[in-house]
Amino acid sequence: MKPIISHGLISLLLLPTLILTSPTPSFELPTCGAILCLPNGEFKGCKPSQLTCLCRLGLPDTQEFVRATKPCLDREKKAQRFCTAGALEQYQRLLDDLVERLEGGFRCGARV
Repeated sequence: MKPIISHGLISLLLLPTLILTSPTPSFELPTCGAILCLPNGEFKGCKPSQLTCLCRLGLPDTQEFVRATKPCLDREKKAQRFCTAGALEQYQRLLDDLVERLEGGFRCGARV
């Protein structure tokens, strides 16, 4: 009998926790061109690929980052030049998960 949840799906579900609790804040994600949606390619000193840096900005700033990048990627179709539709969806899901965790009181860098 095959498992209902694949190892790949389990890895995808655990990825935000692993990234946000990583002792090395330099881990960078593929962002599907989100860097092009921001002046100078950064948001308050954080690159779109540095999820830990974005998390440490706090909830209001992280929400502002998501509001700035998600519509830009969808509207401008920038993501199509840099990654697949699935990869874009995964990146946007990670951003949504980050906001949800911060709303729930998650502290960046804390072990879960």
